Amino acid sequence: METAHGPARILSCVYFSQLREAWAHRAGEPLIIFSDIPEQKLSALMLQARAPIVVAYDDPLLALAFNMQARQIDLRQGIRFLAQSYATLENIYLASNSLVVSPRNKSMRLADFIHHVLSAYNLTLGEEQMQAVLTRMIGPGSLDETAKDNLARHIPPVATTFDKAEQALARTALMPYAMAMGRRPINNVVCPVELLHDWDHPGHYLSPAPIDLTGPARILTAGHSLHLPVGRWRARVEIEVEENLSGNVLSTDVLLGDLSVGGVTGPLPAQGAFTFEIDFDVSDAFPPVQLRMVLQQGAIEGYLALRHLEYERL
Repeated sequence: METAHGPARILSCVYFSQLREAWAHRAGEPLIIFSDIPEQKLSALMLQARAPIVVAYDDPLLALAFNMQARQIDLRQGIRFLAQSYATLENIYLASNSLVVSPRNKSMRLADFIHHVLSAYNLTLGEEQMQAVLTRMIGPGSLDETAKDNLARHIPPVATTFDKAEQALARTALMPYAMAMGRRPINNVVCPVELLHDWDHPGHYLSPAPIDLTGPARILTAGHSLHLPVGRWRARVEIEVEENLSGNVLSTDVLLGDLSVGGVTGPLPAQGAFTFEIDFDVSDAFPPVQLRMVLQQGAIEGYLALRHLEYERL
């Protein structure tokens, strides 16, 4: 852009207000906007303006490792961040005027990669302009270097050091979002139980082990977990109950941010495995989705295990 149109300002933003302020104070220079979690107003403006959009993605585990290191966040925070990124960018990935750059594209020679991006928008650079771009980007490097190698010289790659359990957790949570990379909508998301907060043990997360219901009426789990794209969704919840001889009542609802958008309340049987569903609307992908389960009565015995949580787009 700078070769063709002069110096440009690169603006990293999340909110529409940041773009509006930058636009009001610019000195006529073009803006290159970078956003990995755009709020709804920002992405809607980009689509409405029909601006050229390039979306680059990588293997989810590599993206997770990079974001954990760059933002100094832990594994679950990193998963939540990537889920928010995938969900808020879904309409961008699916837009006809977006160029999606895959890891395979990054294996192209840098010159070929630049031509690939330009041709997607029917743009061309003269030979001298192209040479100026390559000289600036490659510097002391080789003219035969790939786009991936060039990127690695500017942004050093991050090694993934996840153990098997961490890999399994990350892949279960993130791979459904990778559907968007193939320009397909995100329709099914499995939320691992291990992403849900354990309210009996603050700072910890649930596990496949059952929750001991003994104690007062209380919240069993709640808190931010994943993000979903805009649409009508169904939460499918599978639980298993044991030794609940005195009976109880369980309320379960889905929250978008801090707003309850659907829920059910019903008696807990003495034992058995059960599945129930909650239909709800996601009006904005930016706030997180959370599942809240509340034990409505005190208990003197009993166990409850949350076996499976899945979100299906309707």
